[in-house]
Amino acid sequence: MAFDATARPQERNHGLDDIKAARRLRKKQTELEAVLDDEDATEPEWAEALAELERVCEFQKKHAMRSKGNADNLVRAVRRAINRFHERVASATDGQGQAHLVLRPFADHLAKHLMAPSARYNGRMGARTRANVAGRFPYEPPPGTLWT
Repeated sequence: MAFDATARPQERNHGLDDIKAARRLRKKQTELEAVLDDEDATEPEWAEALAELERVCEFQKKHAMRSKGNADNLVRAVRRAINRFHERVASATDGQGQAHLVLRPFADHLAKHLMAPSARYNGRMGARTRANVAGRFPYEPPPGTLWT
């Protein structure tokens, strides 16, 4: 095939390839998360899905070209602030250096009903939050708790 001397090669945007790959990975991740959320899944199915999901996440950490914009920075800042708040409340002491009688139980409550449900795939129950939003700090109050 002959080209005109003024012809310019048409280059494909490499970002499009990244987007397509990211979409395929996200689809696979969604499928695996559905297996983990399926209460009828057998233990071997669950374990295989969890292992595959961990491989997908590890691949994304190493190879995904994600631009870190302001929204991502804000999410990380909020997550760090919540974690720091929890750490400080969990180690709170009173004026005599004893464990604080109110703040320490509050930290335990946060750990059980906010931090644990948001932990992404820390064991079988970490993947099965009632709110189905692992990693997003859902608050799952104890059964029967009504806030007024």
